[in-house]
Amino acid sequence: MKTYKIFIILLAATLSACSLDEKPIDFLSSETFYTKDNDLLMSVNGCYESLKSENYYGNLFVSSLFASADYGQGNTGQNSTQQFTRGDVTGEQLQLVNMWAAIYRSIGRANSTIYRTEMATGVTEELQRRVIGEARFIRALNYFNLVRSFGEVPLRVKLVENFDTDIHIPVSKREDIYKQIIEDLKFAEANCWNYNETRNGIVNHIGRATSLAATTLLAKVYLHIASSGRVANTPGYVDSDPIEGVGVLEPYRSYTNYKQYYDSCLQAANRGIAHPDFAMESDWKNLWNVATNKNPKEYLFSIQSSADAGYGNRYPFLFLPRGSVLGGSSSSQGGLNRFVAEFVNSMALDTADYRFKNGFVLEINYRTNIPAEVWQWRNGRGAYYNKVTNAMGTGGGSNRLATAKWNDPATTDVATSRCEFPVLRSADLYLMKGEAQAEISENPSDGFSAINMVRSRAKAPAITEASLTVFPGSTSMDKFRELILKERLMEFSAEGDRWFTLLRTGKLITKAQIIVNLGNANKKRVKKNYYWPISQEEINSNNMITTNSPGY
Repeated sequence: MKTYKIFIILLAATLSACSLDEKPIDFLSSETFYTKDNDLLMSVNGCYESLKSENYYGNLFVSSLFASADYGQGNTGQNSTQQFTRGDVTGEQLQLVNMWAAIYRSIGRANSTIYRTEMATGVTEELQRRVIGEARFIRALNYFNLVRSFGEVPLRVKLVENFDTDIHIPVSKREDIYKQIIEDLKFAEANCWNYNETRNGIVNHIGRATSLAATTLLAKVYLHIASSGRVANTPGYVDSDPIEGVGVLEPYRSYTNYKQYYDSCLQAANRGIAHPDFAMESDWKNLWNVATNKNPKEYLFSIQSSADAGYGNRYPFLFLPRGSVLGGSSSSQGGLNRFVAEFVNSMALDTADYRFKNGFVLEINYRTNIPAEVWQWRNGRGAYYNKVTNAMGTGGGSNRLATAKWNDPATTDVATSRCEFPVLRSADLYLMKGEAQAEISENPSDGFSAINMVRSRAKAPAITEASLTVFPGSTSMDKFRELILKERLMEFSAEGDRWFTLLRTGKLITKAQIIVNLGNANKKRVKKNYYWPISQEEINSNNMITTNSPGY
C-alpha cells in the first residue's frame, strides 16, 4: 500500500511581501519547504485563496444561502440554486456536491498549513504562531459553515496521508465539531495579530484574519449554540407546522446549559467592542462604496478581490439587475439573486429605514442611458416601473427587488469586481451583545442599549418597551426575538445571515409559510430544510457513511 502526502498550496508570486493582493500559483510542496518566514506566509495565502473559489464564497455558497432563506430567489435550471429556492435540493445536486468539495478543500489546505507550520524550522516563532492562528481561524470558519448548513459532518483535522484509509471516517457529533471550532478560535484570538499591525518588520496585511475577527466569530458560534439550545429545550416548541415544526432543533437538545453559551457570547462581544481595532463606519451607506472605501475597517473579515484579470469577483453580476449600469457591465446576463416579490409585499422590510433606502436598488438605469430606460421601485406595488411609460418591469430581474450592496462601476465583465464580501462586521458585536443580554436576564430592555448603537448609526429611532408592541408574540421575549429578526434583516440582508438566523431561532418554517400564504409555493419549508443533505459524492467515496441526513 502506498503512503503519501499531498500538499496543494497556493503561493504568492512575489516572495518578499506575501500580501493577499499578490497573485497565487499552484505548487506541490517538498518535505523541506517550510524553512523560511515567506514559506509560512505563502502557505497560509493558499488558505485564503481557497475561500474565493467559485464553488464557495465566490458564488455557490453565497447564492445558496440567499436562495435558502425565506426572501431569496436564485437562478433557475438544472443544477442551479433553483433547488435551494424551492427547498428540494438533493445530495446528488451538482452545485451542492461542488460546494461540499470546495469547503473540504479549504479545510485540507488549512490542515496542511497548520501541520507544516508546526513542523517548520528556522522561522520567526511569533510569525509561526500567527500563521497557525490564521489557518485555524479559516478551519473554524469552514466547520462552522458546515455544521450550521449540513449538521453532523466528518471532522477532518489531520493531513490525509493514506488515501486508501484516511478518507474513511464517520460523521462527528455536533458537540465534537463545536468543541474543535471553539478551540481553534480561542487559539486564533490569542495568536492572530491586529489590523495592519507590524511586528519585527513583518506586516499583517489587510484582509488577513485578526484577533478581533476571531473574537467576533467565536461570539457567533456561542450565539448559534445558545439560541439553538434554547429552542430545543423549550417544552412544546413548534415551528408553525404541527407535524413538520416539531423538534426542528432536536439535535441541540444536549445543550441544556444554553444560558452559559449566551454568557460566553456576551463576554466575547464585550471583548470585541473593547478591542483597539473595533470601529464602525459613521455612515452605513459608505460600507458599500468600493470606489472610495475599499476594505472599510468595519469589515473584520471579508473575501478579498481586486480588479486584476482573474482576481475579481462576480457579486455585481450575481446580485444587481440584469444589464443595468450599476455593475459596470453591459452583459445581458446577471441578476441571478433577487428578493421574491411576496417577501417584499409581506412588509418584512422597513421601507422607511435608512438601510432600505441605501441598501436596495430603488432606481435602475439601463445601458442605453436614456430616460425611457430608467425604472423606479414602488414599495406599494412590489415591482419596478418604467419612469416614462409607467409600465411594470417584467423579466431580467426588473420585477424583483435587488440589493445595492455590491455595486462596482469599474467592473468590465462579470468577474472583475473589486467588491469584498463581508463575512464578519463590527456591528454584529452590538447586535449579539444585545440579544445575549436580554436572553440571559429574560428582560428585553437589557438588550436595548446595545441594539440602539446599531440603529443610531442607521438613523433609526431608539428601541423602547413601546417599540415591541408592533411585533407578534405572546410574551415580551417573543416580541423581542421578532425585533432581533427584523434588525438583523435590515442590517445584514444578502450577507448570508438570514437563513442561519432563522435556523438558530427555530423560525424557518414560520417565516417561509408567510411567503407561501402570499402565493409563492416555492418557499414552502419542512423539517428537513433545517439542513442541506450531505454530498452524495462523500457517501459514495467514504465507506463510513452509508446514509444521508434525516429526510434525505
